[in-house]
Amino acid sequence: MILNASAGPPFDESATQPTEFYSLFLSKKGQMKAKDMLTYRFLIDKISFNPSALFTNCLWSGDFFWILPNSLSGISIFYCPESKSLNAHELEKERNLALADKIKQGDIETLAKQKLFIPTTVMDMVWMMQNLQATNALCFGPTSHSAIFLEDWAQYMYQNKIMYTSLQTSDPSFFTKVLFTIDSALQINWRSCCQTSD
Repeated sequence: MILNASAGPPFDESATQPTEFYSLFLSKKGQMKAKDMLTYRFLIDKISFNPSALFTNCLWSGDFFWILPNSLSGISIFYCPESKSLNAHELEKERNLALADKIKQGDIETLAKQKLFIPTTVMDMVWMMQNLQATNALCFGPTSHSAIFLEDWAQYMYQNKIMYTSLQTSDPSFFTKVLFTIDSALQINWRSCCQTSD
């Protein structure tokens, strides 16, 4: 799936190996080291995104798929909000989750929950798209289908801010519907990458 998803235009041949970043990321011995690597890379690339422990773990274990087709889990646009400020308490919870063998079993479920972010402005949507696009570019390459798809959507939203704001005013769930449709399309694309041609 990762090699097929890493294909570049015209997307008819899979990549021969994962991106350099993703290869190094997958080789990390623990989730916290993987998260540190990802966070540091976002810092270098000036991406304002602090992925959750569960989001990072899904990337690290190659688990890109939702458990159910209409049930967000793991990798989703809705878990990619802009980091406005680092919350020390949230960072400590993530570190504790990474050391799950030292935590009571009942606490793991509480720590592992992801916080769903619902956008209220067009710029929230754009930042969410850019954060997931940056993640896809690191995992599959900047010319992969999913990275280009997300970049094009982010640019379109930004260029049509007034129209999007007007539509959100008419339908308060418009932003959520758009992002869910894009998220679902990514899931379909990734699942199709699992199929091999004979």
